[in-house]
Amino acid sequence: MTNRRMLMLMVGATVPLAAASLILGLAAGHRILVSTGFAGFASELDSIPGSSGIVGLALTPLMFAIGVGLTWKGASESRMRSVTRGTLEGSTIRVVPRDPEDGYRIYSRVSYYVDGVRYETEGPHEDILSSGAEARRRLGDLHPGGSIQVFYKPGDPGTVNLDAPPGRTALVWLLGLVITMGGLWAAFIGGVVLSG
Repeated sequence: MTNRRMLMLMVGATVPLAAASLILGLAAGHRILVSTGFAGFASELDSIPGSSGIVGLALTPLMFAIGVGLTWKGASESRMRSVTRGTLEGSTIRVVPRDPEDGYRIYSRVSYYVDGVRYETEGPHEDILSSGAEARRRLGDLHPGGSIQVFYKPGDPGTVNLDAPPGRTALVWLLGLVITMGGLWAAFIGGVVLSG
């Protein structure tokens, strides 16, 4: 499955869930909260004006965009485990904005074959380096024409990482899922507020 298809599937699943959460909140939100032991919370929601519910609902698409985006990023990067040998064509250093100081990351253009098809693309090396001098030293070790490990995504071999697959994909995926679930909860609560 390509990354684009995965993203479209995730968006296609989230939109109906968001609509269902809102409708459930509008139609039966108070009854659900009371029957699950949150009667006090339900009565607190009654004191919130409907205009606040509208403002809250207006912010939920942002939560969905961030949540689905992070979930998709984590899920698609976690699939980047297929590896092949490639040839280094050239490399550059890019600044990575961070707090308190910027980092540096090397990107290399590589050529490689997957299932007999030749690809040439650019991808990041694993490490974000802390100084320009360190990045220049690392760049000096990369020679055009040299061999390099290329990690690519099945179904999307034009997307690569160099040296190692992306790290921390589970954390990104989990954070995105939590934000998406928060958006569903916010849609439900917005429906409860609007129904009151």
